[in-house]
Amino acid sequence: MKQKSTTTLHFLSQLEKAIQENSNLSLSEFYQQFKEKNTEFEIINENVIQMHLYSSIVLPWEQLKKTLPKKIKLSEINYEEWGYFKILNQNPSHAIHKMDLRFFIRKLRNAISHNNVFIHKDKSVVFRDKDQTKIRYEWEELIKLMGKLDDLLL
Repeated sequence: MKQKSTTTLHFLSQLEKAIQENSNLSLSEFYQQFKEKNTEFEIINENVIQMHLYSSIVLPWEQLKKTLPKKIKLSEINYEEWGYFKILNQNPSHAIHKMDLRFFIRKLRNAISHNNVFIHKDKSVVFRDKDQTKIRYEWEELIKLMGKLDDLLL
């Protein structure tokens, strides 16, 4: 899934140019034409996901860490709203039933900020913190988490 970092920007600049040149061109038509020349291109690719993780988890965390209530246990959150995740490798000193939301989000933030995020072809994402804790989100569940953090900023 690794792509050149300019691919997404190239796509957007080509889209902007195509719209300026032909306002009747549909997005579908443009995308088909673009994919003919760029067969490996995916709109939601590793670079887009990385940027979105930073802007939807790291940046909000910097504001929320001052206002998010302390001691909300992970066992108390509504996973339908926050997204389901799986802890793949957990530091024994951080039992899930004792882990609070602030600590959990900080682990995600650390993994993103220290470039310890692994994005798979199915767009599932594994976050690895410095203590080797690994947290896996499926893409649709991760979207819920990012949306919930965004909601808290409003």
